[in-house]
Amino acid sequence: MGVVKPSPRAKVAAVVKSRFAKVGAYRSISLVLGAASGTLSAFVIVEKFGASGFAIFALLSALLTMLPFADLGLGVAVLNASSDCSAGRISNHAFEKSFSSVRALLTKIALTLIAADLAVAVTIGWPSVLGLPQDPATNVACGAVLALLAVSIPLGTGARALQGSGKMHLVTKVAILNPLLQIACVIPVALIATSASQLAVLPAVAFLLVALLTDRLGRRQAGGRLKFFCFSGASGFHVKAVVGQSASFLVISIGLTVGLQFQRILVSHLSTASALAEYSLIMQYLLPTMSVIGVIAQALWPTYRSRIGYMGEGDLGRHVLIFGLLGFFGGALLVVSVTVVSRWLLSGAVAVSLGTCLCAVPYLIAFALHQPSAMLLTSKGGLLGQAVLVTVMAGLSVGLTLALVPRYGVGGALVALSLSIFLAQLWPTFLAARRYIRLSRLNTEVFAVNVGNKEA
Repeated sequence: MGVVKPSPRAKVAAVVKSRFAKVGAYRSISLVLGAASGTLSAFVIVEKFGASGFAIFALLSALLTMLPFADLGLGVAVLNASSDCSAGRISNHAFEKSFSSVRALLTKIALTLIAADLAVAVTIGWPSVLGLPQDPATNVACGAVLALLAVSIPLGTGARALQGSGKMHLVTKVAILNPLLQIACVIPVALIATSASQLAVLPAVAFLLVALLTDRLGRRQAGGRLKFFCFSGASGFHVKAVVGQSASFLVISIGLTVGLQFQRILVSHLSTASALAEYSLIMQYLLPTMSVIGVIAQALWPTYRSRIGYMGEGDLGRHVLIFGLLGFFGGALLVVSVTVVSRWLLSGAVAVSLGTCLCAVPYLIAFALHQPSAMLLTSKGGLLGQAVLVTVMAGLSVGLTLALVPRYGVGGALVALSLSIFLAQLWPTFLAARRYIRLSRLNTEVFAVNVGNKEA
């Protein structure tokens, strides 16, 4: 009896299941440790500096997530080159050229951001920009957080190289160190800190250390051929080529920042310190949950890219269902965590009502449902379409936030997020992904028929 070979669709399912398991396991550990770190930080800061101190800490530490991708989206060129190199579509030399060129460009961007950060700090001051009370310590802390973030930007290429080669599980494994470092250091740092803003530098330091380690691992996985310092692009590889591949992804990154993270600054300007603390406590558990879902989804990227012609609409539908369930259970965990921390651990110092907390659940579910379609549409045209939709979503989010927050407070801000992603991203992207699958399968079938006719 002959050995039955698995079908291409079965291979896709097996690869996806394996990567889901590894990435999901490591990110689940990170989520638990991140929740513990966030809870410990909230308790320590509220005890020493009060709810207003926690609001300042949460806003400054959230600057780390103001750029949803550590490489400004430009690393998509490295990701695709790494994926193509692993699949044998391009040579190792071509991949190295792509890596060094992107690294050089991001290094220049990082130096520019550091200069801009310093200019704002010494002129108008970051507290004025963020809607915080004027305080030299807050200004210095904010400048330090942004500078550390800028230094880490070129290091994102190492993580992209790992992701493109199907080793996203290594990225998530190393990321476990981030909350561990914060848990180990938050109490000692709090004992010597004179303001809550100083504590906000701790997450930035942990973020940079993890980025350094991940980058080193990514370059070693490539055989040690990739340089750490890159100040000029490889010969024959122009900046336009890098930006051409990544421009849409960069727009997506900026749009997500405006649509989600910029809202925290709007709440700071439009509402009270207690409302900012309430919003920050919800986000402290919402963002790690979104991060887990987002990183699990990124494991789909190289699989979709290499197997698109063999996928069916049912495969996408099953993945959407899986992520919808992740969003639902993540939402339930969010509500329980925020309620317990607000009412019992913090003794109501940061009061979050159940109704306000529930307003975050639809957004989390919509975000989760959107992920498989977003990972599927990573071709040049797909990213361009997503960039347009994210731009619409960002504008809608800001407009709805400005309209709803003055009247409905934090709940209005969360409703604005939910409506924006549902109307401008979830449905349009899902419909586009289904059409892309149909066209890709048709193209594969036509190609197979043509090859068969030539062989005959």
